[in-house]
Amino acid sequence: MRVSYIGEKDYKLLVEYNKILYPEREEQWISNRFLKNPLFNKGKAEMFSVAFSDENTILGQSLALPMQFFWNGNLNFGYWGEDWFVTPKYRTAGPIGNALARILPSNTFSCAHTEIALKIRLILKDKNLGDLRRLIKIVSWRKLFIDSFFGSTNKWIDNVDYPSNLSKNFLRIANEKEIFSVESAWNDEVIEFDRSTSFLKWRFFHSTIYNYGFYVKRDENKISYFVVRPLIWKKVRTLLVSDYRCNLTNSGEMMDILDALKFLAKKIGATWILLGSSLSAVDNATSYKGYRTITQGPILAKTKIELPQDKINNRNAIFVTFADFDADFNYGQKNNVLNESKLIITILRKIILILINKIKNIK
Repeated sequence: MRVSYIGEKDYKLLVEYNKILYPEREEQWISNRFLKNPLFNKGKAEMFSVAFSDENTILGQSLALPMQFFWNGNLNFGYWGEDWFVTPKYRTAGPIGNALARILPSNTFSCAHTEIALKIRLILKDKNLGDLRRLIKIVSWRKLFIDSFFGSTNKWIDNVDYPSNLSKNFLRIANEKEIFSVESAWNDEVIEFDRSTSFLKWRFFHSTIYNYGFYVKRDENKISYFVVRPLIWKKVRTLLVSDYRCNLTNSGEMMDILDALKFLAKKIGATWILLGSSLSAVDNATSYKGYRTITQGPILAKTKIELPQDKINNRNAIFVTFADFDADFNYGQKNNVLNESKLIITILRKIILILINKIKNIK
């Protein structure tokens, strides 16, 4: 067995391997994520880590999506670790997963780990920088019960017509030529991933798989934006918040995004809104607006960057959204972690507990 980075000559082998691993994905899925990435040429030498047998058969893989991030006013190069997988029958044949993890380049971040992947990364001393919470906001209880019992179809997704303007002065950008240029971080006190013009064009305007709605608010020299797409998740009509940016030191900017999201969700007939939060400022705003946490998982990094532990404990370390790693690509696929009934029961339990506490407080 050997583990190495691969180049273009072995790319077809990797594509065929992923077709077997993820048959539900579109064929252009890897191409959209990796080959069309604007940082492909800079990162291609360390993008694809693959374990080969002596017969040149792929036994496992660890893919790294190149990206850039801001920290302490500097723009740094790094990767998001994705699709770390070992063929099941070889998982006990040797330390393949361990070897794939060790070969990952420096400044590789990861999220949404399996239990085994999490254990290996922690053994290899990856740093825990916080966690990403997955939050939902129920827009219509009536639709939730209808969707839960009868389900929804992709016809709803196909019929979504994004309005040109929303509440709080958010306007839709439908053409990549209208994209703003921001070459710095919105929030200097945290690790924040680059949202350059080239990144925004690649992720949200050049996709051949998803139809994104991109909304921006310009207020003097300040820019806030969010990106969404509709999907059927757990049988429910969902407005997924793929990405967002604003100055989080001003709580009103995040509140405006949440108000505009609710307005949009009602306009297009979504049942609930799904959003990710890795920072306390977002936690506070979403909690105030009625969002509830349904799952959460650690954000890890193989990096030499040192962060104060209290900063990490207080959720003030790193700004992550679904657009950074592969969550945005995966939502709506068949391999969801929670089943529908478990999710609905979890939500109802939390709502009932909230109501009970409110009744107690009234007494």
